[in-house]
Amino acid sequence: MRDIEIKNKYGSLVYRIRGDDIIDTYGSRKFMIRGEYIFDTYGTRKYEIRGNDLYDTYGSRLGNLENIGELLV
Repeated sequence: MRDIEIKNKYGSLVYRIRGDDIIDTYGSRKFMIRGEYIFDTYGTRKYEIRGNDLYDTYGSRLGNLENIGELLV
């Protein structure tokens, strides 16, 4: 299975999606994807994926998944 690269608006690689894990450029896991939720490494729910949009835990829309490199900071 190939990694999916996540780049910022400048085209620099910031994260990779490997299976259900979102890892940084050093290979450390930063987030986990479980269903439609994204959790941090402590298991705390941080984001929700609804369609093509990303929401925080308060229900506020953060942006489109195309811009996920800027959203997962």
